Amino acid sequence: MPRIKILILATVAILAVVSVATAAPIPLSATGTAKTITISSHPEAIGYSGVSGTGGRFVGSIVSGGLTYADVYFWCVDMENSVSVPTTYNGNVIALNNWNSTTRNYVEKANVTGPGWNWGGSTMSGLQRYQAAAYLLDMALAGGGMNTEYQGAIWSLLDIKAMSPDLGLVDTASSTDAYSLRQLAANFVTNAANSTYDYNKWAVVSGIADGSGNLNCDPNVQTFMVQLSNGGGQIPEPSTYAMMGAGLLGLAFLSRRTKA
Repeated sequence: MPRIKILILATVAILAVVSVATAAPIPLSATGTAKTITISSHPEAIGYSGVSGTGGRFVGSIVSGGLTYADVYFWCVDMENSVSVPTTYNGNVIALNNWNSTTRNYVEKANVTGPGWNWGGSTMSGLQRYQAAAYLLDMALAGGGMNTEYQGAIWSLLDIKAMSPDLGLVDTASSTDAYSLRQLAANFVTNAANSTYDYNKWAVVSGIADGSGNLNCDPNVQTFMVQLSNGGGQIPEPSTYAMMGAGLLGLAFLSRRTKA
């Protein structure tokens, strides 16, 4: 094969690697209020117990500051609301490292501290619940991907319905993996010794229906979490490594031919 063809193939493979490995996370600069959110597909639908596959990974885009960030992975953290696919709506994208008394007003379920939320004597704040969800997402992605138990645990952190008997996540006599994962994440987040954990690579996406960021305009849009590139990129899939290998092999072969 001519060297130029080998070089072209190797270059294409390496560019494909860069595209796949960096497509999903968004920069911190893309976060804020009143962004245009598009949910285009739902390739990994996950349910739990008697609930259909409304969770898992969605794919779409975020338009912020005139720039479109495509192929964003949206991870469901909410079973009480839903979203049609495909759909486009206005939403707030609030980074966990930008959480304060003002920005939390733009986050769905940011103030979930009432009696109905305090399972097992928990007094977790809204921020801590999202931090626990981020911790579970990190665990799931590091272990190969989301599954029903992780999804159930995340739902139970942020949804009162998820603690009903139909999901098996009530606090009494429950031995499900989802229940155990929820307790593990809650204990981790509320332990001061773990305060330096990097939650900052995650942001919350909440639905709105106007340009001011008011949550009460569109409260029924599903809440998601997305990864931020400045806090650590998405874990590449096996196909990414395969393409990287193909590119490197091509360059190595070209180098040997050149030396010969």
